[in-house]
Amino acid sequence: MSGSRAIDSELDIFIDELEQQPDRNGVRWALRKLTQESGFEEFTYVCNGGMEITGMSSYQAQWQMRYLEHNFTVIDPVVRLARQYMRPFFWSRTDAAFQDTATRGFFDQAKEFGISSGLTIPIPASYGRFAMLTMASAESSTAQRVRLDNPVKAITAAALVHVWLAKLVEGDRAPVKPILTSRQLACLTWASLGKTTPEIAILLSISPSTARWHLVEAKERLGAVNTAHAVRVAVRHELI
Repeated sequence: MSGSRAIDSELDIFIDELEQQPDRNGVRWALRKLTQESGFEEFTYVCNGGMEITGMSSYQAQWQMRYLEHNFTVIDPVVRLARQYMRPFFWSRTDAAFQDTATRGFFDQAKEFGISSGLTIPIPASYGRFAMLTMASAESSTAQRVRLDNPVKAITAAALVHVWLAKLVEGDRAPVKPILTSRQLACLTWASLGKTTPEIAILLSISPSTARWHLVEAKERLGAVNTAHAVRVAVRHELI
């Protein structure tokens, strides 16, 4: 982009500084510094997925509450493009792709809270989860004034935030084992051995729908996104 400024050096500094942070406040400080020195004002990082949801944001609390209450993730065009591209991209509320009625309505609300353009860095996470780091600006032209020459640096930065926050969440989490019923444990144990739901039903002398229900309940109690994830969490807690 003509006249734009590369932010690769800011990402280099951020990657180095992130390694030195001992806690969430340190990570927040590093993200805030990266955001401001890259020419943006606010940042948000989120990873979805059951009990292991992690997130950090400088967005106004009122916007975060409205976003969650109205389930805006379903209509958020930036989330949609992040899932579609799975690579760093700049965006602005004035982009031609964002001019349909629903999208304009979303951005009209976001603009009230200083979100008009930005850089979003999506990364895949384990067990089908999805994470993204966004730096945003109240000015719709900010994304046109900066550029990214090496996308790998941005992906590395987002991945390190993901790993670092997950590590901090794991360290802060109370060492309390989830409580599963004997049936839930039995179904998970057979699932860990590669048995399908119909096979588990036969082995336990229950109906397939009952076996499926026990597995669903186990996943919910363990905060897992699928059966394989539930098995992993159960093993980590030494339940099976």
